[in-house]
Amino acid sequence: MCLITNQLEPKIAEEDIPVYKKLLSSKLGLNYVTSVYQNHLYTLKELNITKIWSTKNEYEMVFFDSTDDAAVHNYLRKICDYKFIYWRPFVLDNILLCIAEGFHSALSPDRLGNLAGLTYKCTIPKGSEYYLSFTDLIVSNQIIIVEEYVEQKSES
Repeated sequence: MCLITNQLEPKIAEEDIPVYKKLLSSKLGLNYVTSVYQNHLYTLKELNITKIWSTKNEYEMVFFDSTDDAAVHNYLRKICDYKFIYWRPFVLDNILLCIAEGFHSALSPDRLGNLAGLTYKCTIPKGSEYYLSFTDLIVSNQIIIVEEYVEQKSES
């Protein structure tokens, strides 16, 4: 799964960034969860670190937008006047960047939509590198999985 962004260089978090991520429970116990797409194992409440890397290899460009059409159309409206257009040439021409690896998350739980898994509150710690998309998706090199997110129901 890749994040497509016009941010060509990473930003450094000046403060902790609250984010949300879809994860699955792990057979290893209550303190572990795994990512939905790549089965990455996370330990709850501990710092997880990885490298962020981008790709121009079209066969590696499996992007979040394959499950989220709104994001790809948002990019294209910002880049050109066409409603539907193939986005990969923009990556190859260095107009967009395709982030292939890193910790993928969203700035709000609603942004994750109906993707599989349970929603978890997470923190991208101060000092982390990150890339942000036009559509509130984010990829970072560090993340802490805090706890399962339980939506607060408003009383009517």
